[in-house]
Amino acid sequence: MTEYRRPRKRSVGVAGGAHLALLMVAVTLVSAVSLPAVGSGAMGSFASSHAVALGRPPGNAARTIAETSSTGPAPLGTIATIGVDSQPYGLAYDNSTDLLYVVNSGSNDVTVIRGFTVIATVPVGSGPNYAVYDASDGDVYVGNTLDNTVSVIHGTSVVATVPTGAYPFRLVYDAENSYVYVLDQLSENLTVIQGTSVVGAVAVGPGPIAATCDPRTGDLWVTTHADAAVLVRQLSVVTTIPVGRDPQSVSYVPATGGVYVANTESNSVSVLNLTSVVATIGVGSYPIALAYSSLQGYLYVANYYSANVSVVGGLAVVATLPVGAYPNAMAFDAGDGYGFVANAHSDNLSVIRGTSTVGSIAVGAEPVSVVYAPSTGYLYVANYGEGTVTVLGPSPASGLPTWAYASAIALLFSAAAAIMIGVERRRRETRLPRSRTEVGPTRTETQKDPSAIEQAREDPDPHPGAP
Repeated sequence: MTEYRRPRKRSVGVAGGAHLALLMVAVTLVSAVSLPAVGSGAMGSFASSHAVALGRPPGNAARTIAETSSTGPAPLGTIATIGVDSQPYGLAYDNSTDLLYVVNSGSNDVTVIRGFTVIATVPVGSGPNYAVYDASDGDVYVGNTLDNTVSVIHGTSVVATVPTGAYPFRLVYDAENSYVYVLDQLSENLTVIQGTSVVGAVAVGPGPIAATCDPRTGDLWVTTHADAAVLVRQLSVVTTIPVGRDPQSVSYVPATGGVYVANTESNSVSVLNLTSVVATIGVGSYPIALAYSSLQGYLYVANYYSANVSVVGGLAVVATLPVGAYPNAMAFDAGDGYGFVANAHSDNLSVIRGTSTVGSIAVGAEPVSVVYAPSTGYLYVANYGEGTVTVLGPSPASGLPTWAYASAIALLFSAAAAIMIGVERRRRETRLPRSRTEVGPTRTETQKDPSAIEQAREDPDPHPGAP
């Protein structure tokens, strides 16, 4: 005959209740701080092809522009400040190994960082400024302006030193052809490198300043001190188009298919097609850097002397955003449209979005370069004036410190584990086999007289009524 056992209520008890309370507290805390996922949510993912637009500040510029205040929360907060060598300027990030390369122009070396840790310092040539990452082979190329070479770094070692023209300043990577273009400012040409070999040289005119690639075709646009934009295709000059004075930055805009050139001495942006200037747009004073936001569909122009950013939609300025003093570099988040503007003489980043300035984030002295690490979701800022790199990451909207996240999550998992252990123990106890003398009446007896169950609980004698 089947034995009947009265089911027990599965109570977590006093200890389990305490753990449940801890669990509720942890869940509440995590929900309150709204922990964002790295590389998504508040951070999003940055568009690597248009993430950084760099312009070098004039060397003797005085700090005469006061920072314009702004309000609103910033989506990032400072996580770490890393000491590097003298006068860090160019930044390059290797997505395959999560290594950041910091070009120290004052000490002729490159600091290699993983996460928040310096893992190597690599000597290079004399007068390094810029670096570029080649995704096809994982190499990083550093232009050494004073000895006319490019150092090729793989991992933490220089694997080749490639000769170039005079004063190799900026470098551009062409993903379509796996070329690295080196702008030789004093020899009026480009040196073209593939791997560790020079595959060609292209005469483009006096003082090549800036360049950008059309990712669809591999076409290269180069601006020069001759106040011109030069189209290079398959290592040959296709056309030369006059633009404004001193064109310091150039950007390809996918939304329009046009090429935009920032003319610093003309306070304008020239818009080009393949053969001519189709529009000239007036912007602020000394436009030095360009960056395109694919989410917003706008081109942003950092105006160095007027401490603002012009927002260009199509062929017109749609807004002018106040930022800090001497903005000179920008990075944009392709996920939710936040932009970060490095203000060299305010020692901060202005946070912009769409057509508004929404906040600011303090960094080190004289920030001059910004780069995004898509695999970790961190934003790195080179602080030229103090020899450091600031690391920014997702910041809680509530303002709670980073440790609060870790504590809440640890508490959450600890409480959940304790509750599960307690429930499992109770479940096993409930299912333990008992001898016939420990159970109450049989199922048949219970069906005839249900009150026998309660009687069995009150009277431990298995044979109630017996003499």
